[in-house]
Amino acid sequence: MVVLPVKTVGLPLFMYMLVVNNEVNILSKAMEYTQERDRDFMAAYRREMRRAWEEPGEVDARELLRRAIEGGAPAFYVEFEYARRGVSARLRRRLRSRHRDLMRPKRLIWEDLADRVEWEMRRSRVTLRLADALARVLADGGAPRFYISCRTARRIVERMRNESQRETGNYE
Repeated sequence: MVVLPVKTVGLPLFMYMLVVNNEVNILSKAMEYTQERDRDFMAAYRREMRRAWEEPGEVDARELLRRAIEGGAPAFYVEFEYARRGVSARLRRRLRSRHRDLMRPKRLIWEDLADRVEWEMRRSRVTLRLADALARVLADGGAPRFYISCRTARRIVERMRNESQRETGNYE
């Protein structure tokens, strides 16, 4: 059994127990991360909507989605073992893309995580293993963006609005 520190949004640091080779536990973790990411994204989207109301002029709906995506996320929303494999693969390649802004979100997450892990390993006074540095990065949270496309962001907003309307009975 592997026990890793993970920070969740709004809660203090606590321990997640991940059982290695237990696909059901990993799948349920992924679903929890997705639900948490969606809730956090909606909060970021609503924050951007409030800011847009305060600004003069009109703001395009796509621009609001882009601002919410790129405005930073409270966490990376990935399971430790999955992140370890992705970061390891990225570090083995030692490739840097000159066109980070053209990368797809699924690739960009490994770039950003690997950069943070490398930074954590360099700044540490003792030699850190990759797994230890990654655990620190994931526990600290604070991703530079949400790693979703505009299309996924739009689907999240629509689904969350529909769920909210069902709960309140407000179908305007």
